[in-house]
Amino acid sequence: MFLSAPYKGTSLFIPGHFSHAGIWLGDIDDWQEVEIAPRLRAALLDRKGFFHADRDGVRFSDIDEILDADHVTVARVSMNLRPADAADKISAMSVRDYDFNFDGTDSSELLCTELVLEFLGMDPAATTRILGRSFVTPDQLSQTLLMKEAYLFTIVDDIQNGPSAQTPINQRQVWNQNHKEFVEQ
Repeated sequence: MFLSAPYKGTSLFIPGHFSHAGIWLGDIDDWQEVEIAPRLRAALLDRKGFFHADRDGVRFSDIDEILDADHVTVARVSMNLRPADAADKISAMSVRDYDFNFDGTDSSELLCTELVLEFLGMDPAATTRILGRSFVTPDQLSQTLLMKEAYLFTIVDDIQNGPSAQTPINQRQVWNQNHKEFVEQ
C-alpha cells in the first residue's frame, strides 16, 4: 500500500507523490492455517493488519491510521511466498528499528520502502541520493512494483472531498527500458 498525506511533516522531505508504504496483512482469518508468532497474532487480533516502518519503528497499525491520508493506492503483486515463510519474514523484521539515517545500504534498520522490498525479495529499480544518503522513495518502490507487473489501483483519492473507490491507475503503463520511464501501452 502507498500513502500520500501532504499535510504531514514527513511529506515535505520525501520526494515524489507518495510519502509512505507498507504491507496489508489482512486479519486473523487470513492466517488461520499458519502458525504465527505471538506478536503478529496479537496485532491481527487487535485488527492491526498494516505492517510498516515509521519513526516509531517497525510495527503494525490499524485501518484508521492508514486512512489518515489524502491518497491511498494498493499494489497487487504476484509472488510465490508460502504463508509460513511470510510469517517468518514478518517476525524477523518486526523487531527492527526505523532507519533515521536514511541509509539504504544498511538493513539492520528499515525505512518503509526497505521493509516492503525485503518482504517481497526484490531489488529497487531506482534509488535517490540526498545529502550523501542513498535510499528508495515510495514513488521509486511503486515503479519497481510496476516493472514486476504489479497492478496498482487507488482506493482513496482526496479523502477531504470524498473517496473515489477503485479508480485504476497505471495498469496500462509499461516500463520502457531504453528511455527509463513508464509509457502507455
